[in-house]
Amino acid sequence: DMKFPIDIIFIGNSRIVAIYQNLQPPKEGQNLAIYRPAELSDTVLEINAGLSRKYDFKKGDYVKIDL
Repeated sequence: DMKFPIDIIFIGNSRIVAIYQNLQPPKEGQNLAIYRPAELSDTVLEINAGLSRKYDFKKGDYVKIDL
């Protein structure tokens, strides 16, 4: 039920392993796309589209998640 464009960031062992940018919501009746990283990941972060570019996130960047 995604209503707005997003970036998807896949994280494995505290490093970014893949980034999919500016993913658009599916149109009515459209099959849902499946996004998978080429490398193993243990965390997925979905953020507003454009933020990964704005903050210059890159594959291999270290990620620290504070809970």
